[in-house]
Amino acid sequence: MRAPILPFHVNLIRSGIGSRTATKMEKLSKNISVITVAMFIGIILFFGIYFNFAATCGYEVDKEVSYNPEGIILPFYSDAVYKNKGQNDSIKYYSYRLFCNIENPNIVLGDNGFVFEIEKDDGSYNYFLDYMGQSEFTDEQLDMITKVLTMRKQAYENEGVSYIIAVVPNCQSIYSENLPWYVSTRGSKTRLAQLSEYMSENSDINFINLTDTFILNKSYGQLLNNTENSINSLGAYIAYREIYNNIPENLVALSSPIKYNELYFCTHITKGKTIAQEACLENYIKNITVSLSNETILKYNLVSEYNSFEETYIAPEYAENILSDTKIMIEFTDDWNKIQFMPYFSNTFKTVSYRNSQLFSKFVVDLQSPNCVIQIINEDELLSLLDENTIMSYNAGLKSGENLLTSTTP
Repeated sequence: MRAPILPFHVNLIRSGIGSRTATKMEKLSKNISVITVAMFIGIILFFGIYFNFAATCGYEVDKEVSYNPEGIILPFYSDAVYKNKGQNDSIKYYSYRLFCNIENPNIVLGDNGFVFEIEKDDGSYNYFLDYMGQSEFTDEQLDMITKVLTMRKQAYENEGVSYIIAVVPNCQSIYSENLPWYVSTRGSKTRLAQLSEYMSENSDINFINLTDTFILNKSYGQLLNNTENSINSLGAYIAYREIYNNIPENLVALSSPIKYNELYFCTHITKGKTIAQEACLENYIKNITVSLSNETILKYNLVSEYNSFEETYIAPEYAENILSDTKIMIEFTDDWNKIQFMPYFSNTFKTVSYRNSQLFSKFVVDLQSPNCVIQIINEDELLSLLDENTIMSYNAGLKSGENLLTSTTP
């Protein structure tokens, strides 16, 4: 059956009711929108007034700065708001948390908790330009560095000492998969790659580029810190094994390296290191810190001889287990590397000395009588090999008639 048709006047009434209801709903929706916008603006104004008021009330005037009494309000307000550390730290924090942005033009946020520095503070080295192969050494620089290292090798050989140099790679070179998407792949002409290739073709120096070694051993765990361009305990162990394998055979014939299964590494989540600190986000961007367990047995005693170097001796109760009398001297450019490498080398050899210097010193060589000198530097320090003072010190170690370098200028 067909549905009964309602009388015309009933349809008309119902149509009027529906129209009035729709009109009311539209008005209500507009009112809600206005109220929402007003509340949003009010919240923004509230926090803006709060931060500005808190900044100005909590700001202490710099006594060394003199303000013009007629215009004291504007400079005081500017300093209180824009130089307020607490407020600036809050802005950086919310910018990082809400937009994954770091308010520092020298720092790049990567994946998996990695942060990368673009260039050194003094502007002497740009990590990203080198990584992409856009900061190449010239042929003259490559030749000069090779001559300098040949001179170092000769100076030590004149004292009956073997010479090795090892380079710890940058974090970008090992963990490139954590760089932002807009950074191109690692270039073939990085300075370290250039120098390694040039020296393999033009010298007999025992030069160790640790880049490939680190990449091949990444499966063991994190080798470099994610908030600082520095090595950790596990990375130092991987480097130690590679360096040990390159020490002349006659010097390690009676010794053996520490095996991986003899060690236990701990992974901690700690406050961010130097790069995170530079971004004022060390409390939020955590560092994945890998260190040796406290149960690790240190078989040596540490003796500080002079300000420039320290020496370790195997403790008497362990001496009979180490047959080799080989003495090792390790040169560093920073104390962090010394701290990381000491447990391995000092648990392997009876006597190891550590120097925080690149200068040649016949006095130190005569005092320590090392059989092998191992120089460990970082990839971002390659230009320091051309330091004038260092070169002059190595000139002093050369014999009459041997080639001297008087300048690093090509």
